[in-house]
Amino acid sequence: MSYNDQQYQKTFLGNPSIAAQTLGGTAQIFSGSGTIHAVIVGTTSGTAFRVFDSTAQTGVTVTNGSTAIVLKASIAENTYPINMSIANGLYVSFGINGTYTVLWSQ
Repeated sequence: MSYNDQQYQKTFLGNPSIAAQTLGGTAQIFSGSGTIHAVIVGTTSGTAFRVFDSTAQTGVTVTNGSTAIVLKASIAENTYPINMSIANGLYVSFGINGTYTVLWSQ
């Protein structure tokens, strides 16, 4: 399966230069309904990459939502097609040292 910039929005998470060791946490990709198409794992970490269908987050904790997808810790670098509808909002959590690109549309 191939993806390009014209098909989907993309959100990059992490940083190839990870010397500071301060990356990771929870990020809002979009609010409202949409679709997550794929997660590209560039560099793995010792923490699972989790996708949530949620309406909010408090600090680095996703609230009022449910876990939609889990990519296990230290999963192989690859493109993982998902193509899942999100009803409330797309939030992700990830660990330090990981680099990920989320492909989505709304």
